[in-house]
Amino acid sequence: MLTDAISSEGYKLWRNRTALFWGFGFVPLLALAIQGFTEIYLRMQLPAAARAMPSDIGRTILLGAAQASGPLTILFILIGAAVLFGGEYRWETWRLMAPRNSRVNHVLGKAAVFALASLATIFAIVLMHTIAGLLGSFINGSPVEWKHDNLAIWFAVFFSLVLTAWLQLLQAGFLVALCVVLFRSMIGAVIIPLFVGLIQAIGGQQLQAADPTHPELWRMLLLPGMAADILRAHVGGKALMGMQMIEPKTALLSLLAQLVWIIGALAAAILLFRRQDLSKE
Repeated sequence: MLTDAISSEGYKLWRNRTALFWGFGFVPLLALAIQGFTEIYLRMQLPAAARAMPSDIGRTILLGAAQASGPLTILFILIGAAVLFGGEYRWETWRLMAPRNSRVNHVLGKAAVFALASLATIFAIVLMHTIAGLLGSFINGSPVEWKHDNLAIWFAVFFSLVLTAWLQLLQAGFLVALCVVLFRSMIGAVIIPLFVGLIQAIGGQQLQAADPTHPELWRMLLLPGMAADILRAHVGGKALMGMQMIEPKTALLSLLAQLVWIIGALAAAILLFRRQDLSKE
């Protein structure tokens, strides 16, 4: 029955082309435009000798993966998640859907479709970032090189960065799912996560540890965005910056903090939804 819920939610999202585009397809196109404009701007600002330097395509791809869960991505992902999880409240179709499958399967089906769509968004952003990098090399007349001898390590770093970005998007999306169940409103489901992000941005300086590279677990639980940044710095630090900034123990704690938010938000949404009166929805 869970597979039926997943296929049903996937079909509905595919048919809702507006939500599909703005929630999951717009940011990759925006990334292509921004990165392409940046390459053209650098051509106008840098001297010819600097523009002709070889471009490391492997590092370009890793940078795309590291930047895939930026603030703009999260903002539009919130919109897609709100439509996906809150559409039934908006169109009052829960009373028609609820008898066809269990409530747990309905929520898990939406969660699975959101997870797949957000993962596809990450890969699309990486692809657009790579295309923009190749376009910049073509415009500047610089050669493209591959400077990573160990492919196994490169792929491990790449997929780890993709996983880190995916966890950050899942945390945002499942928080939307919880807010949708609480407020039965798509607007409230977007405003609350944005408010949480604003609190993190404002309170982050006050809650920073004395040593930012070794924060306590409770700080990362209060600031999941910081936990994601720490995990990303650990995964890509050596590949992108040439040095390992975060210790493995701290990275594991940051991963734990992310999983607590993801699993906790989804579990709370399921528990509240099971007890919710849907006779008027």
